[in-house]
Amino acid sequence: MLKLQMQDFIIIATFTLPSELAIAKSRLESEGIECLIKDELTIQSYNFLSNAVGGVKLFVHKSKSERARTILKEGGFLKDNDSNLTSVEKYLNNPQNLKKLKRVSLILFGLIAIIAVIMVTYGIINRPTTIQKIANYDWCLDHIVYNNEEYYPNTIEGEVQLRLLYQCNEKLNFSRDGTLSIPGFESRKIISKWMVENDGIKVYDSDTLDFVFNGTFEVQVNNRELILSSPSTTFYCFLN
Repeated sequence: MLKLQMQDFIIIATFTLPSELAIAKSRLESEGIECLIKDELTIQSYNFLSNAVGGVKLFVHKSKSERARTILKEGGFLKDNDSNLTSVEKYLNNPQNLKKLKRVSLILFGLIAIIAVIMVTYGIINRPTTIQKIANYDWCLDHIVYNNEEYYPNTIEGEVQLRLLYQCNEKLNFSRDGTLSIPGFESRKIISKWMVENDGIKVYDSDTLDFVFNGTFEVQVNNRELILSSPSTTFYCFLN
């Protein structure tokens, strides 16, 4: 009910303390003018917030605003027209200003909506492709599963290599020229070719163990993990 009434009420005066407002309110009500108050409890509890919230606000019905001002002037509560109102309150009491604010709000809302659409469209257009997601990183091969058996990589090169603790030495490398380097399994590295095919990748022309590595793989990739799955073989990789 109060919400409906407030639509027809305007600020007639503001006061620093609730005690000051109480006298003015009593005077108006004695003249048959209904009053509403805002921010009284806030300032009663926290006096230091009075200036921050614009004081305690006294509202009267629009139809009785002029009479209320006259009574408050006669009682010394108002020195001149609207002298107790802040500049913001005076602005908001003007219906024309409220219409302007509504128009500005609609324009701002429209601009925000347009910017949001542009950002979403830009994100979709610039979404990384499968090649970018895979080829831009060094993927450490943890293990593969072939025909339900797990195998862990251990590349054997012709020369002794220094293996550092906590550093991945078994990397799955997707080159942009279409070359795929796969770690060995108690053997040297396997060199294959790869290409994007539909939503996955196709591995072909592996120079050894082609029955394990050749095929079309489904790709699951995020910022930390890469999983490549074919009917017979699955690669489990993570970022180095």
